[in-house]
Amino acid sequence: MFVNKLQRVLGVCLKSEKRIVFSWVHIIEYLQNVLYSAITPRIFLL
Repeated sequence: MFVNKLQRVLGVCLKSEKRIVFSWVHIIEYLQNVLYSAITPRIFLL
């Protein structure tokens, strides 16, 4: 699964971070904001 691979990579990157879950939540919110920002202009252009 793509998500599992992404979690594994992020887990390695955040291994030194003690608040991994906290960081993971922020990463999810960031990705959602990026996707929303990328998709919304295209919807208006259609």
